[in-house]
Amino acid sequence: MFMPEVWLKSNRRALAFGMAVPLALLLVGLALSGLILPVEATWLRAAGWCLAIAALLPLGLLLRELLRPRLAYADGRLLVYLRPGAPYRVPLEVVECFLLGQGPTMLPGRERQAETANVIVRLAERAEEWSFREIKPVLGNWCGSYITLRGTWCEPLDVATVHRLNARLDAVRKPRGAQVAT
Repeated sequence: MFMPEVWLKSNRRALAFGMAVPLALLLVGLALSGLILPVEATWLRAAGWCLAIAALLPLGLLLRELLRPRLAYADGRLLVYLRPGAPYRVPLEVVECFLLGQGPTMLPGRERQAETANVIVRLAERAEEWSFREIKPVLGNWCGSYITLRGTWCEPLDVATVHRLNARLDAVRKPRGAQVAT
């Protein structure tokens, strides 16, 4: 099985919190279906099964996002997970560095947006073919030579995280067997 090296995780706390309602609906549905509690009414069991099945889709989608990173590395490419489906596979030659930024959280239901820390991936300006990609706006922005990952949906971001990302980028760029002069 293909396992990329995870560089930046998703916000597991937020996704786990989001799983609370579908999980509760699943448990209620299973209880009404007769699997947890004895239920005599056939219509109630049928409703319980419908509720349990309906809860599985959002639960599965949230679980999938919980396990997906935001950034990963494999085969000389930076994997950018900012859309449903397969990640964008950006060649490392195009990735210049990682920066710490700040921007709106993009959380729904807020008139005035709160700010959050963001990770910005700086791409080479010469790589015009990588200047724009369609992504989920709530997860980030991809415009010009910059990919912005909203901190709302990433692991906690700080200067140490960005230093770690840049150090990892430098490490995978070095040719295998290269010695560091001291």
